[in-house]
Amino acid sequence: MTDTGTQNLLESAWWQGVKAVEGRFATRNWLNRNHPVQYDAVLAMGKAAGAMALGADDALEDGFTGLVITKYGHVTAELSRRPHLTVFESAHPTPDQSSLQSGQMAREFVQSRGSEDRLLVLISGGASALVENLMPHVELGDLQSINEFMHASGWDIGRMNSLRRSLSQVKGGRLLSTFSGRHIDVLAISDVPGDDISVIASGIGSPFLVKDELSPLPEQFAHLQRSVRNQEHDESSRYTHNVTIIGSNAVARAAAADFLTAQGRAIRCNAETLYADVFEVAATLAETLRQGPEGAYIWGGEPTVKLPQSPGQGGRNQSLAMAMACELGDQSDVAVLVAGTDGNDGPTDAAGALICPAELDLSDAPVYLQAANAYPWLKAQNALFISEPTGTNVMDLVVALKTAPP
Repeated sequence: MTDTGTQNLLESAWWQGVKAVEGRFATRNWLNRNHPVQYDAVLAMGKAAGAMALGADDALEDGFTGLVITKYGHVTAELSRRPHLTVFESAHPTPDQSSLQSGQMAREFVQSRGSEDRLLVLISGGASALVENLMPHVELGDLQSINEFMHASGWDIGRMNSLRRSLSQVKGGRLLSTFSGRHIDVLAISDVPGDDISVIASGIGSPFLVKDELSPLPEQFAHLQRSVRNQEHDESSRYTHNVTIIGSNAVARAAAADFLTAQGRAIRCNAETLYADVFEVAATLAETLRQGPEGAYIWGGEPTVKLPQSPGQGGRNQSLAMAMACELGDQSDVAVLVAGTDGNDGPTDAAGALICPAELDLSDAPVYLQAANAYPWLKAQNALFISEPTGTNVMDLVVALKTAPP
């Protein structure tokens, strides 16, 4: 896809952004600079949990026990060789029975801490599906149906997590409210707008109870909302706590921009604005590229996608790349890389796509787009971008290059 030099530059810039917020690097660096005492226990949850746990292990002295809950396929051989770390794999993006098992494990791990213990909690995106302990009146099937409904309806992450919190005994501050030790440090890699710990992973790492105004649900789910029983919570916590965001989309974008500047490319845009429907985002970005001067353009965030009744194979980044290609048409002076910083885009092996619109056969692209079936189309065009799991998750990153006209 596109000439090798441009492709390499785009991929290198994207990777520089991702590496700046990689879980092991970010966790180790923060602990080496800041941790004043030894921790007795480490709890890591999310798609970057394995990398973050290794970062903690690099920086801390021996003597702590750890529980690591991450996505299927995200456990490395190095992580498995750490005998003091219990590693459990769970499901994402759709929770399953393993999600309930991991939620029970997390609760027992936190509740078993002694009165003088210091706990390090490592949070990254994905833990909403990976770790769950449902309210007594909610069944796994209910949760799966609600998740399917929210994704298909194009709900944004804040609205999704508000509902998830209301149905959970571990989200929204409920997990850490059961801690009876002395101190908690929460380190988080943010995959949400505003980097709010009450929203990241539905607030599973929040040290305070999150109180939501719930969005109305369709009638088939309304009985769950009516029967929500909020747990009692002591607002004057027995323990002290600190929350630190150690990785975010802003950090990743800044690192990508620094790299491209060093390569002699002027940065024309660096913004976190991908917060609308994927087709609306595509039109806005394409217009910016059409009208803007030559140089580098960087965007971050997480667009939404409304799925058809029987969606095909793909993810929001692949859909965004295809939609941008359709908007740009035969424009030959633009190349764009669109990818999820966690290395995942929907239930596929791709992180996203790398496109040069003028090199694509766009004749049947709209049909595939409307069917949410971007993956086979991009694969046939040799435009998929595959990275494998990256050890982080700070939403999506778009890097585009516009060259001077011939």
